[in-house]
Amino acid sequence: MPNHVRDPGEGGLRRCIVVLNGAFRMTPALRSAFEGARVIAADGGLLRLQRHAISPDLVLGDFDSLGDHPPGAPVQRFARAKDETDGELALRAALDEGMQQVTLVGAFSGRFDMAVGHIALLRWAAARGVQALLTDGLQEARLAPRLRLPVGPRGARLSVVALTPSVRLQSHGLRWPLDLDALRWDEMRGNSNRVEADDAWIRLVAGQALAILPYSARWSARG
Repeated sequence: MPNHVRDPGEGGLRRCIVVLNGAFRMTPALRSAFEGARVIAADGGLLRLQRHAISPDLVLGDFDSLGDHPPGAPVQRFARAKDETDGELALRAALDEGMQQVTLVGAFSGRFDMAVGHIALLRWAAARGVQALLTDGLQEARLAPRLRLPVGPRGARLSVVALTPSVRLQSHGLRWPLDLDALRWDEMRGNSNRVEADDAWIRLVAGQALAILPYSARWSARG
């Protein structure tokens, strides 16, 4: 049986964790995120879940990684000749089920093209009004929102990568403020900033940017 309890979660939002076939660290923060969340395994993500004694609610994909491995959960099987990756299909399934927050676990390791491609899934979710993030249990990447995004803890590294030619942000509590400075997508000036206040935050003003920071199970953005 799954070792998590399914309920709407904090604030009544419907949360989903999609486990990809990439390495991740089952930190206490990540394990706590499974509580109350629907869990979808994308193909070989099932094997990674089983190492942590977690049973998914759904397993989907073309099963090129699982083969004949018994999933022990409801299955959606797809042909191998398809346009979408298994992770993309899992994200779409989560949105079809009305999920409002989706965490894609194991999104950084393995093939570099897949890791970079997962940024497209963040954009796809955002265009449909759904919050999504990528994580390996240690760090997370998410689109910077137009609401204040708390960052931390104090002393943590924060990197902001422009995804459009020019990006403008507001910030508070950073060693190098980002207050309306223009970050360009052909430079790395937004990398390796430091959090210097307990109430530090960033907010997107213009453009689109990726925020990379230590992983936290909290989902919080405020105006």
